[in-house]
Amino acid sequence: MTRLHERGAQLVALAILVATGVAAAIFAAGAWTLEDMRVYLDAARRLSSGDPLYSTPNPLAAYQYAPWFAAAWIPATALPEVVVEVGWSAILVAASVVTVLPLLRRPSVASVALAALMLPLLLFSSARSGNVQPLLVAVLVVGLERRWAGPVGIAATASLKAFPLAFALVYVGRREWDRAAVAGIAFLMLTAPMLLFDLSAYTADGPRPGTLFDISPLLWGLPVAGLVMLSLWLAARGSRYAWLGAASTVVMGLPRMLTYDLTFLLAGSPVRPRARSANPTSTKLIS
Repeated sequence: MTRLHERGAQLVALAILVATGVAAAIFAAGAWTLEDMRVYLDAARRLSSGDPLYSTPNPLAAYQYAPWFAAAWIPATALPEVVVEVGWSAILVAASVVTVLPLLRRPSVASVALAALMLPLLLFSSARSGNVQPLLVAVLVVGLERRWAGPVGIAATASLKAFPLAFALVYVGRREWDRAAVAGIAFLMLTAPMLLFDLSAYTADGPRPGTLFDISPLLWGLPVAGLVMLSLWLAARGSRYAWLGAASTVVMGLPRMLTYDLTFLLAGSPVRPRARSANPTSTKLIS
């Protein structure tokens, strides 16, 4: 009877998550606004015309990323905006699906429930607004354990959102110094050009009211420091949870705590391809 009750509770939880996803989908269908995509396009136009790249005092409309990402959008400025909207939406939807597919390779109630929670966050919290988040998470999910794609993917992701650099803690803990160095050097190469621009008007989306950082930087800093140490320890032991520790560090480290930031945890949870490093692992959180 206990087993039956447990299974029933799991199915109820899954049903609630699916219902939440459906409700979010209905909302997003009428509110697919792509406002963040327009921020990227405007930044590309300013960059190509020589106007200040970091010049908007409104944090909700400010371009906050490394210049290379704005440069990558310059070709899109020559296209009709509707074409860009459709193309970028398709990329983000595909990336969202890629991030949760590993959870469904060996489906269980727990893995399906996690996918049902994370996919709506990716689609209807970030893809809906045109935010690059689903693409960043997909790069990490697919590439972290690949020999050089992992370090470069970490660097590229961190050049846009900063805190994903914490994924390199796994390389440090494993003493994979070459991969850690590539991640660090690539990050500096991607972000250093920011110093060539006027940063006096640079605006970042700061901590939200009620977050730990807003209440006390110390309350925020202590658990982050603890997660850094935990991630290094797990990696040094060759634990399959090392990536999850690093992903938790990323999420906890982000002082603003937007809902879709939780999707960085997907980079720590899926069964990923066998590592091509000296310490092959298979990160499997859910069976």
